[in-house]
Amino acid sequence: MKTGRALGIFTIILLTAVLLVVVGSRTRLGAEVVMDGGTQLAGPAMDGTATQINANVPAATPTPTETLPKVDTGSWELTLVNKNHELGGTPKVAEVGKTGAYFDSRAVDALNKLISACKAAGYSPNINLAYVPVSAAEYYFDNEAQKIAGTAKVTEENKEKASRIVARPGQNEHQTGLAVDITDQYCLPYTNEKINSDMLSWLIGHCAEYGFIQRYPTGKENITGYRESYHFRYVGVDAATYIMDHDLCLEEFLALYK
Repeated sequence: MKTGRALGIFTIILLTAVLLVVVGSRTRLGAEVVMDGGTQLAGPAMDGTATQINANVPAATPTPTETLPKVDTGSWELTLVNKNHELGGTPKVAEVGKTGAYFDSRAVDALNKLISACKAAGYSPNINLAYVPVSAAEYYFDNEAQKIAGTAKVTEENKEKASRIVARPGQNEHQTGLAVDITDQYCLPYTNEKINSDMLSWLIGHCAEYGFIQRYPTGKENITGYRESYHFRYVGVDAATYIMDHDLCLEEFLALYK
C-alpha cells in the first residue's frame, strides 16, 4: 500500500516538473501562449492583432515539375497534425543540448546541428518552444477556455472559441516532438514582425539541409491555418528539400502522393 502511494506521489511530481519546464520556456520570455490554433493566425498574438482567416479552404494540389522524392508518407517524420488530423501516441524525446527543451530523439541531432550552424553563421537562435506533452497541451487549452468563460462554467461554445486561439490537445503539432519555435534571444516579446529578419532568412534558406521546413509560411494561411514565421518542423532531408524548393506547405506536399 505504501509503495503504491509513494509511486503515485512520484508520478504527480514528475508530471508537474515536466509541465513547469514547458510553461517556463514561454514565461521566461514573458509571452502569452498562442499555439497552433484554429481560425486565427497563430503565433503568439501578444499585441492582440491576430487576424481571422478561413482555415477550412481545401489544400491545393500543385503539379510537380519533377519526380517526387521517394518518401514513405506514413513514416513518423511526416506525421500530419492539424485540426483535421489528430496525433496518436507519444514520442520518445531527448533534451536539445542543455536548453531544457525536448525534441523527438530520432531527430534531436538534426536540430542540434541546425542550431549550431545558425550560431556559426553569426546569429543567436533561441529555442522558445519545442516538445509539448499532453498535460501541457491540456493546460494551455483549458486555461484559454476558462479565460473566455470568465467565472462561469466552461461550455462547448467556450471551447470552440478557445480552439481558434490554442490548439485542442491532440491537434497541437508541438506534441509530435518534431516542431520547434526558433526566435532570437534579443527579441522580447516576440511576434512574426519582431523576429530577427536576417536570422529568419538564414533559417529559411538552410533549414532543409538539416531536414526542416518552415511549417507555417506567409501565403499558406488558408491551408495551414497559421502564419508563424519562426515555427519549423522536421520532415527529413528529402521531403524538406522538395517542400522548400517548390514553396509548398506540408499539407500540399502530402496531397501530391494521394
